[in-house]
Amino acid sequence: MNLKKTALASAIALTLATGSVMAVTTTVGGEFILDKSTVTAGGVVNLALLGLDKSGAVDRFGEQQGSVIIAVVNTIKGEIIGGSTYPGATPDDARPLSGQFSSQVRYFRLNQGNGQVSINYPANVTGTDTITITLQERVPTTGGGVEFHTIATADRVVTVNPPSSDPKALGITGFKASDLDPEKPLGTTDDVNDVDGITGKMTAGVAGAQIFIEAENASAAGEVTVTLRKKGSTTGTAYTAQMQKGEAIVTIDDKVTSAGSYYIEATFKGFTGNSVDLLYADTVEVLSTGVPHSVTLTANKQRINVGAGQGATIKATLKDAFGNTTTSRAGTAITVEVKDANTVTTSVGTFDIPIVVGASSNSYMLGVAGNSAFAKASTAALTGTPLGANRTVISGIASSQSLAISAVDKSLIVTPLFVGMPQMAGTEFNAFTVNTSDSNINLGSVNILNVTSGESLTVNRDPNTNIAQGFFKTATDGAMYLLSDSTGVYAQELVTAAGITRAAATSVQLRNAHNQVVTSVNTEVVSSTSTDRVAKIPEYSLKMFDTFGNSVTPGSPGGTGTFTASSSNAVSVQYVNTTTASSGIPSLPSSGMVEVTYATAGAKAFNGTDNIALAFDKPGLGTNTLTVTTNVSAPSTLATINAYITQEKIPTNSEVALTVEIVDQYGNPFPTTDVIVLFNDGLAVSDSLIQTPDVRDLSGNVIATGQKLFTTAGSRKVLVVGAGPVEGTFKLTFKNPDGTIKTERTFTVASAFEGQCSSSNLSACTTEATCVESLGFYAGDKCSVRPELTSTGSVFDPITGEVVEGTLNFFGGIYQAQKPEDGFNKTAVIPCFGPNNPVSIQVAFQVDSADVGKAGEVLFIGLLTIGEFNFSGWYMMDASNIVTWDGMSLAGLTAAKNVGELPALYSSTLYQDQFYSSGLLNLYVGYRNTAGKVVFSSSAIQANIVNSDTCPTTP
Repeated sequence: MNLKKTALASAIALTLATGSVMAVTTTVGGEFILDKSTVTAGGVVNLALLGLDKSGAVDRFGEQQGSVIIAVVNTIKGEIIGGSTYPGATPDDARPLSGQFSSQVRYFRLNQGNGQVSINYPANVTGTDTITITLQERVPTTGGGVEFHTIATADRVVTVNPPSSDPKALGITGFKASDLDPEKPLGTTDDVNDVDGITGKMTAGVAGAQIFIEAENASAAGEVTVTLRKKGSTTGTAYTAQMQKGEAIVTIDDKVTSAGSYYIEATFKGFTGNSVDLLYADTVEVLSTGVPHSVTLTANKQRINVGAGQGATIKATLKDAFGNTTTSRAGTAITVEVKDANTVTTSVGTFDIPIVVGASSNSYMLGVAGNSAFAKASTAALTGTPLGANRTVISGIASSQSLAISAVDKSLIVTPLFVGMPQMAGTEFNAFTVNTSDSNINLGSVNILNVTSGESLTVNRDPNTNIAQGFFKTATDGAMYLLSDSTGVYAQELVTAAGITRAAATSVQLRNAHNQVVTSVNTEVVSSTSTDRVAKIPEYSLKMFDTFGNSVTPGSPGGTGTFTASSSNAVSVQYVNTTTASSGIPSLPSSGMVEVTYATAGAKAFNGTDNIALAFDKPGLGTNTLTVTTNVSAPSTLATINAYITQEKIPTNSEVALTVEIVDQYGNPFPTTDVIVLFNDGLAVSDSLIQTPDVRDLSGNVIATGQKLFTTAGSRKVLVVGAGPVEGTFKLTFKNPDGTIKTERTFTVASAFEGQCSSSNLSACTTEATCVESLGFYAGDKCSVRPELTSTGSVFDPITGEVVEGTLNFFGGIYQAQKPEDGFNKTAVIPCFGPNNPVSIQVAFQVDSADVGKAGEVLFIGLLTIGEFNFSGWYMMDASNIVTWDGMSLAGLTAAKNVGELPALYSSTLYQDQFYSSGLLNLYVGYRNTAGKVVFSSSAIQANIVNSDTCPTTP
């Protein structure tokens, strides 16, 4: 029967016309070696990417025939540092970049068979991560593009443990304003010197400022919260960031819009302390925008006298877009023209309030004779309009809201009775004589406002003397008082009198530089040459208060008394720079300090929590003692040297990462210079000993035997260990000077294939499962290389009949019992057929990503041509048999296998039996999805079956 041409058959023929220009590479496998398979969140693992030749050595010459060897690295939870997002589209494309990666999937070009990649695990990641590495050959095609052929693939599993939750101590180490901040060019915004606290500046509403935070524990990782709290406020704006390796950066958004001074405080999730120092505050000054947006009018009175009384001070103030008082950064003078909407009634004329360059406000006295006085009792409605040059209205600055000022015929007549005689808070005293211009004996209650403190009282006059008494709780140095009648009939009166003094101290608190109450202090080492620790309590941080919350300090021994400190666990208590040698004075603004010192070694050594008792001799205190706690930790010592690498057998010519970490008894990094590197310590010289291994740091500096690992104190170093072309062994030892603490790593330099089942060493794969896993075909109790078909697949649309060239890899071959030494061949000569020469036909192919995970049917068809007349016929495999196909009906194609979920790489044995006829058999494989799309290889697996029906017995 002659075969009729069909669309599918024609497509198979047409796609044979294109193909790749096969570059030749000697790289046949890969080895991927981690330094650490377990890491703490916030840490880094280093991965060596090695391309291997057939001997199992790193292939230094794998690209000399035009191939490009690329590693594709994928991590689920990590962040790959550096690299390329693009594998390259032309044969000479320089991408992917060499170096390290920067995202979850990156491409990496090997350099003479070696590559390195570092993967960072963020502080908020825990659990198990799978790193998938695929080694590919990039080769040019006839069309000018490229194809990718898989060389090897492997997974590496990394366990990510929770981060260190103990920063030990926190500090704000720097502030940098946004580069877009208009104040930035002035050079006054940034502060990176944290010795006496941070003092930064930024403009309101400008995003991008950065705050830098550091932990004492250099390996601390976790969530950091930075709060900006405006002075005088109890709440603030919080920002979070992830700390890694003891450092974090918080970026401020555009929500900080209120001008003023803000405290900066950092906290760490799970840690009870914060960044606030006892003496030195960390602050940022938020400045107004310098762009006036509106004008406001305010007055120190709402009611004045029609006659020539005190009048009222009208203040015009420039405000920015956020309502902050501002100057004009543009440097122009502004005149605020004030008009009274009721001038016909009041006779108050228009007046100007000039605001000069560099100023934010100015005032005008209203109501005094000759200065826009009221003609009669009435109410003015004042509005301020900003004017520029030539008295033109400034369109970008809004006029003020209307301000009401009333003029009345009657006034209060007030005489202060305590001028020059300050009164104590919480005491009642004769404050003012209050009369009226009309001698009204039924005035009613009087409101007294302390303008300085804002405290207000409502009192009644003594009907016999007209004296109003005061009872103020808030202390002020000097004061101005505004008196008003409760009925609002009389003009308000401003008078100056003495201030209100604080009462006797009744409580004492330890407060930090942000004015927060604290109950504990930290300890620090006494000096660089001592492990003893000292707790320091500044005199200035001890604050005394009266019953009403007024600060009694700073004061003097006569006002605040003195205090002493004691501890049953300390070796000494010293008063440093205090006024007296044996005591301190609370809140004295000096450098006075109480230092409580603890021994950390010897007979008097102490570690743990201690209570420091502070005793005060001020008799008015409710309690004369204050307990301050401190934690004294034992000194850190070098406890362990760790050298991390997941395998000590490395291929010749390879470069691998070895990470050395020094930790103390608490498991924290221990910076030191006292670690020595030795080569082959204790090993006898032999022919297999590599006497001078190649060890370098990441900068390429050679590390020699006997050399110190760190020239300056350090706790972690990544070394690059190079294996030369000679097989053998060598040992690296890392130890402290007396050798009591050390770790060793003995490396074997040998073929990577030795005894290992891998895609590069299939002969070591002894089971079908391990063979398939290593990308081989299994038959005759051995694992063989799977032949790659030259086609990258074609996609056939049965509706349109169109064929598009694919990008998928197809593999397939025939194994015959008569020639087991040949393994699998995509073009096989079958010397005979019948039961004595059973064959195995195995295939593997990539699945279109759009079809992965979906149902599909595996199709397996053959074209058999017999004899000199080329009689041919189409056949197909159903679930278990070879059946004929008419070569025309796609719907008539039956499935060799039904797959519930197509994997990314499908592999299977499709036929395992004998051939029943001689001839030339071309076999095609592919799959069909549920929509009818057919993806197939246009390159055939070919069997030339010799015309013989007898075979010798299978050897």
